[in-house]
Amino acid sequence: MKITSKNLLKIFAVVLIIAILGIGYLVLERFIPSQYYKAAYKQIQIGDSKEKVIELFGKPDKIRESRPYRDPLDCANIYDYPGLLEGWYILINTNNRVIGKEHSALGKIPKD
Repeated sequence: MKITSKNLLKIFAVVLIIAILGIGYLVLERFIPSQYYKAAYKQIQIGDSKEKVIELFGKPDKIRESRPYRDPLDCANIYDYPGLLEGWYILINTNNRVIGKEHSALGKIPKD
């Protein structure tokens, strides 16, 4: 196959289409769950069970290890639910109850 400017243009067009589709997929992958997380976050209340959190949000993307939360005797695991440029974080204590929740815009993750 002889490389011509016409062939290079076709290759460039294919690469560009693949790149656009890939970026679109990544954006939608985070955007769609964000819509569910916004609704679920409004429903979660302090004292709710871990099961209710998982029922509303689904399985967390990541669970960070225990840390003291307000009361040094009450530790919490942080359930991470990242979205597109934002994140939702639910704090679950050792009794499997919600003791806090945080929403962060622009993906700023609360410190441990």
